[in-house]
Amino acid sequence: MEKTELVLEFAIQEYPDESQRNYWVDYLEGELTIRINGRIFFHESNMLLAEFGLALRKWLGAVAELGLGCPCTTLPGIMTSKKEQS
Repeated sequence: MEKTELVLEFAIQEYPDESQRNYWVDYLEGELTIRINGRIFFHESNMLLAEFGLALRKWLGAVAELGLGCPCTTLPGIMTSKKEQS
């Protein structure tokens, strides 16, 4: 199998203000770039880090459901397939 390099970069653009300090991760905003083998696959400015985390978790769960062998789905906080949950 050929190796693939996946790089996720998140550059913080905006920090939470004082009223949002209790939930700072929810309000952390930045520029997200995803590169696969050095080529930009996705780029978005002003993305909330929490939004990206939720989308990534859903995507990893779907990959696991398809049985594509994503080992990262066994990390704490990451969804596992229904087969593994039984």
